[in-house]
Amino acid sequence: KMSDQSAMDSRSTSLDNWKDQIWAEGQIGFHQEVVTPALVKWWSQAVSQLPEGKRDAVSVLVPLCGASRDLAWLLARPEVSSVCGIEISELALQRLLSENPQIGDDPSRRRPLVPASIAGRARTAG
Repeated sequence: KMSDQSAMDSRSTSLDNWKDQIWAEGQIGFHQEVVTPALVKWWSQAVSQLPEGKRDAVSVLVPLCGASRDLAWLLARPEVSSVCGIEISELALQRLLSENPQIGDDPSRRRPLVPASIAGRARTAG
């Protein structure tokens, strides 16, 4: 019988393999070659809903950003002060940076991902 730790390690390894495999093999049907149309359409309205003093220093979080063109588009908006993209695949991040060199890269700001199975277990422990 597999121990709980072995099972957790196995799931983590499977996730590590899968997340880079889909990018390496081009199995990224979810990736768009254009900026998300709804983002372009609704951005101005969303910003206009912010309190007046917050409209010129907008920070944006893009979870599971992949190689999204949205990040570069957001950074080009004058009201955006920062964009944080979160991604689990190093290959996706490499593609993002190669296709959008204006984004730049500061490796010191990268942080390793805590596997979801460990994070979920930590939240429920106690």
